[in-house]
Amino acid sequence: MVARWQAELLATITEISYCPPGDANTPVERCDDAVEFAADEIRAALHLTRRAADSDLDLAWRLCERLPRVWEALHGGDIDLRRARVIVNGVTHLPEDVAHRVIDQLMAEASGLTTGQLAARLRRLCIEADPEDAQHRYEESLSERRVVVEANPEGTADLYGLALPPHRVAAIHRKINRLARSLGRLRPRPHPSVGTRRTHHHRQPRPPLPPRPPHQTPSRMEPHKNQTKRIHLDQPTRTHLHHHRPITLTRRQGREAGRGQ
Repeated sequence: MVARWQAELLATITEISYCPPGDANTPVERCDDAVEFAADEIRAALHLTRRAADSDLDLAWRLCERLPRVWEALHGGDIDLRRARVIVNGVTHLPEDVAHRVIDQLMAEASGLTTGQLAARLRRLCIEADPEDAQHRYEESLSERRVVVEANPEGTADLYGLALPPHRVAAIHRKINRLARSLGRLRPRPHPSVGTRRTHHHRQPRPPLPPRPPHQTPSRMEPHKNQTKRIHLDQPTRTHLHHHRPITLTRRQGREAGRGQ
């Protein structure tokens, strides 16, 4: 039901993009091409930001006009909006005829895949459908490789490597793990219950365990603070004890030895 409503909403947004400006008395008319200020109409009607209206209009147009089979699957409840968005974004770079071939191979299993599995399957199908385009996009992305440093509000910093070759990233990841494990071997051996395996995910070194206190003989041990003292019981308390009844000592019934009867 939700997927069907979302599909109807996207179809309505698409039709708004073909409606020319007018007032309440203007007759209904549909243009051949999308009008320029369609996103502004959507933004005012749905109370959206400009970016959100542009994003919804772009998704609606690509679903209804470029990939109608994906819209039909969404309208029929076979997929949800998240999966539809993944499919649309995954074939954006392909020509329309190639994108249709990829969609035909994917739709039979799309409903049983998660969004992550769907994206991975889609990437493989796109490479198989157009390997030259895949190689061109890889080289173009590789030309924009870079390292980014960002500061955090807590005073720390983040280091990102973007658009790097996959085999280089895997090699760097293995080297960082080896360095982290070697640092763990150089530190004092922790308690066996703590474990010694260290990876790059351990951002803080573990503090060493405190030393054990030296063994103390009974002659050196201090007397216990809560040591029981001798008390003197008065006659009513003795009567209770004689009949084996549970009692509660009060300040009057029990006094320290030497300070009362």
